[in-house]
Amino acid sequence: MKRFYLFMLYSLGTSSILAGEHCTRDNPLRSQLTRQHAPVIIAYRDDGNGKGAVYDHYTIQHITNHPTEFSVPKKLDISCFETYLNGQPYNLPHGSTNKQDKQIPPICKKSYEGGLLILPGRRDAQLSVDENPSYKYRKPHEQCALKEARLRGQPVLAICAGSWELWESFGGTTIDVQHHQHLPMLTLNTDGTISNNVQVHDISIEEESILAKAMGSYTSKISVNSIHGKAVDERYPPNQLIITARTIANLIHEGAEISEQDDALPPNVSEPHTVEAFETKHGTPMLGLQYHSEGYYTTTPTETDRRHMNIIRYMAKAGDAYQAKRRMLLQLSSAFVLN
Repeated sequence: MKRFYLFMLYSLGTSSILAGEHCTRDNPLRSQLTRQHAPVIIAYRDDGNGKGAVYDHYTIQHITNHPTEFSVPKKLDISCFETYLNGQPYNLPHGSTNKQDKQIPPICKKSYEGGLLILPGRRDAQLSVDENPSYKYRKPHEQCALKEARLRGQPVLAICAGSWELWESFGGTTIDVQHHQHLPMLTLNTDGTISNNVQVHDISIEEESILAKAMGSYTSKISVNSIHGKAVDERYPPNQLIITARTIANLIHEGAEISEQDDALPPNVSEPHTVEAFETKHGTPMLGLQYHSEGYYTTTPTETDRRHMNIIRYMAKAGDAYQAKRRMLLQLSSAFVLN
């Protein structure tokens, strides 16, 4: 009887979330389990004295309409985030209001208690742990968060250098690549728009992948931005992961500033077949993106913009399902103890 009760609760509470079925007035149990969006947990980075973290929370909140929370290494201070946001004319949709009427996301105590976990990229990604003081604290913190996510079934979206962390957490390694680093970095403008989102090259996408389904409508090829000097090494792929997108070697955007040249390729052609996305083969969706889908946020989206933003929305819904399942299990645990 308990197993049947567990099955019914799980089916009612989580089966429709990823499908986007949020009408709950006829189902009190589902309404209680899915009463709000699960907060998206974003690993903190102090790039640009708060500018990078503001970009992360601004784009994710606007794309998903979910609240966000910080996951912060013990020795990093997030005060620069608030200082930077206080000086900007835009604001965040979600957070606690400070004295300057700015919305500041809270710090989560345990990243696995939220919904989707996001690992963003980082500046100076080519530097080692010892050469980058901030990364020295970020790397063990992010690896610990990933370990907890894998143990508990928490969905993960890892972007750019964050995807290397996800790949490495499964036992993989990275390699240096060239002709993929268009500069300057993606930037959040004072009017809340994104600049420097240059389409550097195309990627090919596996049709039956989570990535393809998350986009909302399948396309075998799509253009992407590119700001990286490393990529995951597919020669020794972890058994639990599958590669779902690769670079198509086409002309880099005219005028793009790229990394040092490779004599084996013309100076305006990107390296072919570089891994651009990978994901878990089964179980909880964990998705690594080498490019920046959050950089496609706009209030007047093209079809390409929609597909990229849909990836993030899909993963945020996976976070909703994960949190609903946690609530259900906590309720079951309490009910069984009382009985």
